[in-house]
Amino acid sequence: MRFDLKGAAITVESSADGVEYAPVAEAVSRGLKLRRGVEIDEVSAPGLGKVRRGEAAIALSPTGGPPFEVTLVSGKRKALVSYNPFTGRASVTDPDKKVSDG
Repeated sequence: MRFDLKGAAITVESSADGVEYAPVAEAVSRGLKLRRGVEIDEVSAPGLGKVRRGEAAIALSPTGGPPFEVTLVSGKRKALVSYNPFTGRASVTDPDKKVSDG
């Protein structure tokens, strides 16, 4: 999965050998360009660190992948998309809201 922070796009590529990658042919997995006004502010994952410009690539395989987070911004609004490989689920939260202990 490749995140183009400047182009506000997410693309999916696949590889049979892990060396050469090509765009996925199926429309549902091909990727997307975010709506005008929505930007990718940051992508972070273990081993990758925090990427705030350029491109970030995260390798996913049939056996899983690393947890990762993507921060989306639109004007003053932010959304944090978090992927948990242990549950296979993603969540969307407001990164500016504090989580209380109670």
